[in-house]
Amino acid sequence: MRGILRLWAGAGLGAALAMLSVQTGAAAPSKVYSPHVEKGELEIEHRGIVDKDGDPDKDGALTIKDGFGYGIADWWFAEAYAEHEREAGEDLELVAVEVESIFRLTEPGEYWADLGFLAEYAFSTKGGTDEVELGPLIEKQIGRTVHTANVIFSKEIGDGAEDVMLEYAWASRWRLSPYFQPGFEAFGEFGEIGDFPALRDQEHKIGPAAIGTVPLGNGAGKLHYEAAYLFGLTDETPDGAFRWLLEYELRF
Repeated sequence: MRGILRLWAGAGLGAALAMLSVQTGAAAPSKVYSPHVEKGELEIEHRGIVDKDGDPDKDGALTIKDGFGYGIADWWFAEAYAEHEREAGEDLELVAVEVESIFRLTEPGEYWADLGFLAEYAFSTKGGTDEVELGPLIEKQIGRTVHTANVIFSKEIGDGAEDVMLEYAWASRWRLSPYFQPGFEAFGEFGEIGDFPALRDQEHKIGPAAIGTVPLGNGAGKLHYEAAYLFGLTDETPDGAFRWLLEYELRF
């Protein structure tokens, strides 16, 4: 039964992706999603990314997301976020409410890589366009290293909406210990599918990162953290960006 449900979910998401490609920006993604989910796990998440740049029109731009999520099944994790943004020189304000699901499509170690699928819908609170994001999640363990790739198709919904955009996120880490796993991350946005701009006008960034999980003991759950400093690789990208994530996890 579980396999049938996973196939049904995958078919439905595939159909939605096909619809995006015929209907057809957002900023490049700022989180690398693993395809693994845990049934019965509650997560309270806070994450953000702030830009650093010599141009005052870019320096200090900030995005913060706060969310609650739950592992509904061993193949389905759902989460809701409030997204706040601050343009350079402006005040922080609520811009969207998001609902998100991660579907685990394969058993861990079943194939050459572990596969999942991300589906997200963002409701604008500013009267602008909503946005849909869909895409595969791929993770491969090689020795003591773990490599995770996300390929994301995003599409604005509403008047003045842009066509489908192609984004990516990548993380590689060395499992030194559960508490500290160093590595690197890369994020980017190529632009509108079928009409990519010149490389200098795309957004790409890469830099060192670390993640870890600290048990709190006595059934009190655990604290997961992520931190990265990302260097801009193109003229369009801010010179640097600091990304962080704090997540409290508790099993029920």
